[in-house]
Amino acid sequence: MPRNQAALRTLLLSLLSASSFGHSAFAAVPQETVLYSFAGGPVDGSLPDLGVVADKAGRLYGSTQYGGTTGNGVVFRLSPPTTKGGQWIESVLYSFQGGTDGSTPYSTPVPDASGNLYGTTLWGGANGLGIVYELSPPAVSGGAWTETILHVFVGGVDGSHPSGNLIVDGKGNLYGTSQHGGNESGNCGLGCGTVFEMTPPATKGGAWTESIVYAFAGYVSSATQGDGAFPQAALVMDQGGNLYGTTVRGGSNPACWGGCGTVFRLHPASGSWTESVLHRFTGGSDGAQPLSNLIFSKGSLYGTTYLGGTAGGGTVFELTPANGPWILTPLYEFGVVASAGYTAGPGVSVDAQGNLYGITLGDLHHPSTIFELTPTSGGAWTETTLYTFSGTVGGAGPNGALLVRGNTLIGTTIAGGSSQDGTVYELTH
Repeated sequence: MPRNQAALRTLLLSLLSASSFGHSAFAAVPQETVLYSFAGGPVDGSLPDLGVVADKAGRLYGSTQYGGTTGNGVVFRLSPPTTKGGQWIESVLYSFQGGTDGSTPYSTPVPDASGNLYGTTLWGGANGLGIVYELSPPAVSGGAWTETILHVFVGGVDGSHPSGNLIVDGKGNLYGTSQHGGNESGNCGLGCGTVFEMTPPATKGGAWTESIVYAFAGYVSSATQGDGAFPQAALVMDQGGNLYGTTVRGGSNPACWGGCGTVFRLHPASGSWTESVLHRFTGGSDGAQPLSNLIFSKGSLYGTTYLGGTAGGGTVFELTPANGPWILTPLYEFGVVASAGYTAGPGVSVDAQGNLYGITLGDLHHPSTIFELTPTSGGAWTETTLYTFSGTVGGAGPNGALLVRGNTLIGTTIAGGSSQDGTVYELTH
């Protein structure tokens, strides 16, 4: 995995409706506004890669892979302007030092009810394999936030290099994924990755407990076997406590070296977890390599594949439970229409009317875009390109899931902006 900031930015850039049916929530010409341009260097972040989350006060939280006092990334907060049309105010809450405290945060920090933030770093920690951290707000306004290391990954069966946002359940447990480690007897070299759980201490100030929910085994040549490899996206939990996620590789092997990826479910029962593969991607019209967060909407799962589809530009898919196997339906394939973008981004978001929103990463021949998919009464979906990135001050290289807030979409770009260190932007109609 590239460690050089310029190389990673170049790599990513190169890869780079109001009623129930048929009406876009973006009826007018959408307007993009840059809420904040990152300056990089020792006082600010650089390369915000994974989107933002909001708290109840409307403040936005995110992370950058680079920048900060030692260049190892930061956690930031954007506070809305106090007057209409004013400037958003950025605060760097924590700069990673690159040692035992972690390096290269590769998840958007998730707030709990008390205002603490939880996230992971891809590198750093005592073993250099990543950590799970907590950031606690200061007791006095304007004071320093405090980092607490909840877990240091050691590799092997424990997992290594966590990525994707953490999720918090009703009991305060955290769930996440690690790209590597776990089952080293599989066909992934240093392990095919894990799903892990962090359990809070019984008494305040005690140690958190990490446990491995599931270790992936990789792929096999059969089209009906292979449980997945290299989970890189956030999990989602249903009301029954089941976890759902994606693996970018694994599953069946014939069409993709290392497998085309899977969607999986983990079911808790009698103190252990049972994995079921809901879909093994084939690399055809269903897509390949789901680098995707999943969302639930009206009982179905929705996500994206990075590649695949008939034109190879990735897909948006729906997975619907049935009496037996889940049914995957491709909703849209990118690359068929040049103006609609190419290379689907990591997941979609949904509004109150059931419209889906996402990004395309683009490549050397296709610009990056923001798109909307609108369901119709006949069961088809209509794609609308809401915005095309120009690569200038408005940002370049969108990445991460979009945050839907009424008629506004909020996201991040890894480059562009006034200093070419990335932006946080909003798109409104």
